[in-house]
Amino acid sequence: MTRNDVRLLWLSFLGVAVSGVTLGWMRWWCLPPDEFALVNHPWQPSVHSLHVALGPLAIFVLGIVWSSHARPRLCAGSRPGRRSGVLLLALSMLLVLTGTAVQVIDAERLREWSGPVHAMLGIGWFAVLLLHAVARVASPQPARPAEFRMGA
Repeated sequence: MTRNDVRLLWLSFLGVAVSGVTLGWMRWWCLPPDEFALVNHPWQPSVHSLHVALGPLAIFVLGIVWSSHARPRLCAGSRPGRRSGVLLLALSMLLVLTGTAVQVIDAERLREWSGPVHAMLGIGWFAVLLLHAVARVASPQPARPAEFRMGA
């Protein structure tokens, strides 16, 4: 992955994470201004729209990560960060599925649990991403082939 890919990765994932945490806070911890309010915070619709708009960017970046980082390392049998990387891939698929489900589910019961499940997956995903990044930096770096070098 190039340095710009890494920057795009962190910017897009931080944007989705911050907007998601903010949306969760507004949705589950803010009290509505009055009993007839449709939202708990006046900015809630805007933050929701921002989070939904940043989702496709994060999915696009996941495609870049898959093609330039994950797939080549999996095919080459690279060991450092493998468990957390595979867990990130699995959680990414679940996040995309639940994020879509939150938007399209009509059944009240399913909608009640899809948001919290998506939120928990998102928090877990970001925690694993941080662990993956820290483990990668902390592990001794053997000489890597040209296709794995930063900027190659």
